[in-house]
Amino acid sequence: MKETGASLLVRHEVVRLIQEARGQSIRLPSSTEMARQLSVSQRTVAAEYKRLTDENWIYGIPGVGTFTKPNREYFYREAEHIRNIGIGIGNGLYYAIPRPLWEAQMQCGLKLYDTLKAQPHPVIFTNTNSRDFHSLLKAGHYDGLLWLQPSPAVEESLRKLHREGMPVVTLFHESDSLPVVTADYAATGELLAEALFRKGCRRIWWLMNERYFQEFRPGIEAVYRREKLPPEEICFFDSPERFVVEFQAALQHNCPPDGVYMNWPRYCHNRLPAGWRGDDPEQCLWCFDETVLSAMPDLRGIAYRYRTEEMAAEAVKLLWSQIDGADVSAVCRKIPKSITYHL
Repeated sequence: MKETGASLLVRHEVVRLIQEARGQSIRLPSSTEMARQLSVSQRTVAAEYKRLTDENWIYGIPGVGTFTKPNREYFYREAEHIRNIGIGIGNGLYYAIPRPLWEAQMQCGLKLYDTLKAQPHPVIFTNTNSRDFHSLLKAGHYDGLLWLQPSPAVEESLRKLHREGMPVVTLFHESDSLPVVTADYAATGELLAEALFRKGCRRIWWLMNERYFQEFRPGIEAVYRREKLPPEEICFFDSPERFVVEFQAALQHNCPPDGVYMNWPRYCHNRLPAGWRGDDPEQCLWCFDETVLSAMPDLRGIAYRYRTEEMAAEAVKLLWSQIDGADVSAVCRKIPKSITYHL
């Protein structure tokens, strides 16, 4: 039977109790009590208790209760001095996670192993009831939490845990009360604008959502000022549909852009003519997220990516600072994206 996030939560709690018992057999909470403590269904607890019984971790005495097997403590003796760090993404449901977040989560896990000698533990929720997040995270008995792009409900629980003394660091996120590691979008905008101007581009169109454009804009404007161009010449689109319509009109009037920052390359690629769809940098130089190259290997231009390894290293440093007693609540580390040329 496939285990769900809820059943894994039950298993983790049982293993924690075995570890804390230090070789002694202890009575486990009933399935009703455990379900209430972990905010999961009684059926889930009963099914996981049966699996653990079949695996010889626990045993039941009819009419008395369920108990741990003391000899299984041996496997966790070494773990007594290893920190348990929870790592979560978004709202904890792990649906449609962007590749940079998966990559950053993996890098965080590796850094925890290598630098803190800690045990990374993926945190998975089975529902989005915000009332459960705080209790579920407390039930995990984590020594610290790393959370990537937390949803508003999860962020509220993280803030509360942080106020209660739990070491917490968030990534790809902004907060005035939690330690943060995120991308430096202003520096990235400057980096990309410089790269486009260096390649001779002057009519540059920027296609991205409004929020990111406002974060990129200070860096972009700094480059325009250095190039003696007024900021009014920055051409921004937040709709790929409108971008394509305007691009096609510009082609008809022989004044198309010679450089574009492309946030929706798949949509635009199929709607623009050959030579203008990221296949000929001499006519129009595209900037795009490096992750699309796996699906669109023929793209040519400037690829950008998150520096996830550096972001993970900074996040683990901030987490360790808190474990070591430092107050880093207002700390925000910003790391610009990197670029590579695919011409």
